[in-house]
Amino acid sequence: MEADSLAALLRREIARLQPGAAVVAAHWRHAVADYPLSGDAPNALIASTQGLRTLGCYRDRDVVIEVFDTGDGRSVAAREELPGAE
Repeated sequence: MEADSLAALLRREIARLQPGAAVVAAHWRHAVADYPLSGDAPNALIASTQGLRTLGCYRDRDVVIEVFDTGDGRSVAAREELPGAE
């Protein structure tokens, strides 16, 4: 998917999600001839989407996996007001 198409899809669909919904993005970080977006580009585009906040990320040489939230971006512990959570 091209960057413009992905951005349009995200703008349309993120607005339809309930507050506090999780969006998980996982991408191969190496260039692939058949993929218009590879590496970190898709996750960067997703992270810049209005209405999403990063909750956590795993990144190594091969893959990036990031979890986004459509709510206020607080952790589960903070939302549940567990002692010591901020």
